[in-house]
Parts: sequence; structure tokens; C-alpha cells
Amino acid sequence: MLRTLPHGASELADYFNHGSALNELEILGAVVAKLLIKGEQVNHHTLIARLSHLLADETDAVKVDVCRCVLELVIQKTPVES
Repeated sequence: MLRTLPHGASELADYFNHGSALNELEILGAVVAKLLIKGEQVNHHTLIARLSHLLADETDAVKVDVCRCVLELVIQKTPVES
């Protein structure tokens, strides 16, 4: 099923579709997949919460850096729902 992105999310999608590091895309994809599997909504708040938990639990310095980059992008590029 093809879904359109919510208004404002296109900048985030553009970033990941044009030249971003594969690791960032893999992390975001894994977070979104886990949310969908659990039946949770994929939105600004749930993405930030999951990425924050992932960042807090990670011990590998490289993965922490990649996770931090993804979290920053989500915070900067997704609209806050009211």
C-alpha cells in the first residue's frame, strides 16, 4: 500500500532519498518498522521517543553518533503535531 507523506515530512524524505548515509536510513527504517509492528502511530513524538531510547541504550560510539544525527534530523525536519 502506497501512502503519501504528511505535510511537512517531505524535507525529511528528501534528505533520506538523496545522498544520506545508509546507516541513518537503516536506523530510521528500523524505528518506523518497530512502531508499525506494535500498532503505534508514526509521528513526530513517537519517532523522537523511540530514537531517544535507542540513543540511551546504545554503547557503540559510531552507532550513537548516527543515532544522534537521525534524531536531530527528525527534530528539525518534521512538523510538531498539535
